[in-house]
Amino acid sequence: MEFTGTQTIAAPIEKVWAFLYDVNQVAACAPGFQSLEVLEDEHWKAVVGVGVGAIKAKFTLDVTRPEMEEPEHMTMKGRGKAPGSAVDLSGDMRLTAV
Repeated sequence: MEFTGTQTIAAPIEKVWAFLYDVNQVAACAPGFQSLEVLEDEHWKAVVGVGVGAIKAKFTLDVTRPEMEEPEHMTMKGRGKAPGSAVDLSGDMRLTAV
């Protein structure tokens, strides 16, 4: 599954960067977010519950932020599993002042 798109945010680029840099704020926006544990700089363990109808799973994700070019570019990568399932995810965010 792939999600792509562009969003325009009515805020200074520095304010948007500060929000995206704060993993606690970003994690709180994720549907099903349950917990976040700091393992080391730019490395976290996140627990997220997802489900459709009666089918539910709790994923434990190993999340890193391998690239940052403040305040314009950031990548995040995650890998996790739940009983009978696995997930790999990546995010590439590019900020441009408009």
